[in-house]
Parts: sequence; C-alpha cells; structure tokens
Amino acid sequence: MKYITIIAMALAMGVQAQNAKKPEPKFEFIGKVTEKKRINVGRGAAFGKIFREQLRIEIQKVTKGDLKPGVVVPLEIGQRRIVSPVPAKDVKVGQVYRFDALYKHPAHAEGLYLLDGRVHKVADEAPAKPAPAKPAAQAGGGHKYLKAFPQAAEGMTRFVIELPHKTRAEEGAFKVELVVGKVMDTDGVNRMFMGGKLEAKPLKGWGFTYYEAQLGPAASTLIGVPPGTPPVHKFVQGPSQLIRYNSRIPIVVYVPKGAEVRYRIWSATPETKKAAKN
Repeated sequence: MKYITIIAMALAMGVQAQNAKKPEPKFEFIGKVTEKKRINVGRGAAFGKIFREQLRIEIQKVTKGDLKPGVVVPLEIGQRRIVSPVPAKDVKVGQVYRFDALYKHPAHAEGLYLLDGRVHKVADEAPAKPAPAKPAAQAGGGHKYLKAFPQAAEGMTRFVIELPHKTRAEEGAFKVELVVGKVMDTDGVNRMFMGGKLEAKPLKGWGFTYYEAQLGPAASTLIGVPPGTPPVHKFVQGPSQLIRYNSRIPIVVYVPKGAEVRYRIWSATPETKKAAKN
C-alpha cells in the first residue's frame, strides 16, 4: 500500500508539472543564422563541463519584444528544460528560421544577448520581409555614384554597402559601424581579435569618402582549452569605425584579399534626457 501511495503521488506531481503554465517568450522574431558555435558556460569548478549552442541571428522581422530588424543578436539554445522544435545541431548557417526567447541577459558583455531560445521552421509561414540593412557585398551593384570609386588595387577587395533610404531628418538618428575582419578557425573558448586600422580617405574630385583597411596578425586571450573542445569557424573582428548614416552615397571599403566587411546600424531613441547641474 505504501508503494502504491508513493507511485500515485509521483504521477500526480507529473500531471501538475505538465499542466503548469509554461512561461511565455518575451521575444519572437524571424531571422537568418549568420553563425553557430558551441560555447562553454561553466564557471569555477564547472568550467569546461557545461556547453550550450549559441546562434547569431540577423533579425528580419520582429513579432514580439523590443528588438529591431537589421540587428545581429546572439541567442543561446538548450538552457534548462527548454526544448527547441528544431534542434540546434540541425540549424544551418545562412538559413531563415523563426525564433523565440524567454529572457534578455541583464548585463552581458556583448550588450544585447538572448537566453532560453528555441528555433522553429518557417516553411509554412509567409516569407519574412527583408532586413533594412543589406550585407556588405563585393564589387557592388548599380548605385549611380559607384562609378566614381576606383576598382580595388591588386591584393585588395572592394566592398560596397548601399543603405536603406531615409530622409535627411531621419538620418541624424542613425550611425553605421563598419567592422573589418576574417573568417577563420578558432578554439571555441578564447576571444580572438585582429590588429590593424580602418581609415577614412577623401575621393579626390568628388567630395566623397571611402575607407581603406589594413589588418595585423590575429591574437587571442590565453584561457586553457578543455580537451575535446571542437574548433569553431567564425568571423574574427579587426578594426572598426562608427560613421554617419548617409543613404544617398554608397559606403565603399577596400580591404586586403581574404578579409570581409560587416556592419551594424545603430539607432537613437527619439527622447533626449536632461542632464543634472552639478
């Protein structure tokens, strides 16, 4: 009888757990996966023992939460008992999915960082609207002012960014961050970075500005890598620069061959806050 009672109590607790209200995601969006890697989240004695999958997603459409299209956001998959309909191992870089997340990290070093995420297929949904910002493209298309910029010199590659149109009044609330780097193999634990510089130069005879990058050797932090940690193929950031938003002129960047140009669009809130006298 004692064992029957224990079994009944266990079954009842299981039913209650199933019927318990699951937390609602605070963020829902559609986006393209730009990077996938396995990261170590263990601390102290647990270092090197707890790993989770991290995705970086270029947001295309927001359906819930205070996120913005065009932003690339990190999302951790696999926390606690959150089951992702599309397992992280099946997620493919470059594909578009629907995502949700329960929380935003309150004080992550990267700033915006989403936790307790899930991945869903979007095959049965309407296609997502394109992101406001386009990825930097080699050579570039048919912008009317692009012919003013010379082709890349030997050993260099030209990248072109054409920004979504905004009025002059709107452009004051936006900035563009240019980031130059390379995609390479990393150990998946240490933070890698590249030296170098990114300079603005005048285009003589036109009054335009172009940007030219020089890259130095890659370096990294010196954290010990646990045996068996898989390598991660990822974009390693080099020099960067924050420039004004100008949708009437293409942004042209010349970089050494093998390097890439990526960018973020920063926006300000409409409100201004009053500073206190002191």
